[in-house]
Amino acid sequence: LGGTSDEVTLEIQEVHDFASVSFNGKFAFKVDRHESPNKTSTLQQISETSNVLDVLVENCGRPSYGKAPLIDRKGILKGVYRGTSKEELQGWDMHPLEFRAQLIARLVEDGDWQKYPPPPKSGVVLLRGSLIVEGPPRDTFLKINNGGRGIAIINDEILARYQSGGPQKTFYVPAPLLVQGENVVLVFEILQHDQVHPEVEFVDNLDLGQAAD
Repeated sequence: LGGTSDEVTLEIQEVHDFASVSFNGKFAFKVDRHESPNKTSTLQQISETSNVLDVLVENCGRPSYGKAPLIDRKGILKGVYRGTSKEELQGWDMHPLEFRAQLIARLVEDGDWQKYPPPPKSGVVLLRGSLIVEGPPRDTFLKINNGGRGIAIINDEILARYQSGGPQKTFYVPAPLLVQGENVVLVFEILQHDQVHPEVEFVDNLDLGQAAD
């Protein structure tokens, strides 16, 4: 991605359902279909010839009740455009991310893990930690503090999706999901930036957040 000035204007149209956009390795902006499926933003280039744009698109599922459409396509349904002339960007490299057991196990074993913090600013980051259980496992609840949006995984099992706006604040971890000794905890955060650096805490009580009026 290049241009003739220090800035470039990007427009993304029809995101289904959520996108985290990074530019030159740093989080740039998000697109939330529930707010607006379209977004225009001006970004700072580091080169006139070589800039890297990364867009992670999240599929948030399909409702099966009410007036929801029977066909609900996912992804970027129209395109990504550059500049006032709205030149469409093409030639994307696309990589599906399906957090199934085989992929999770490979990430844990072969991942190039680096010390954290300092937090990266890339927008998307996979974090790894451990929960040490000294006695027989018992039910508990996982809480993610200062997170943006993502998923939590324990011992190769996806536990929950989380987002900073809640409403749910903690997530039930049944005892059979845990083992005596080390339990591997992964957090896949898709809105990582200066103000977001997730921290995992295990607590005794369920917190579903405030009920809507």
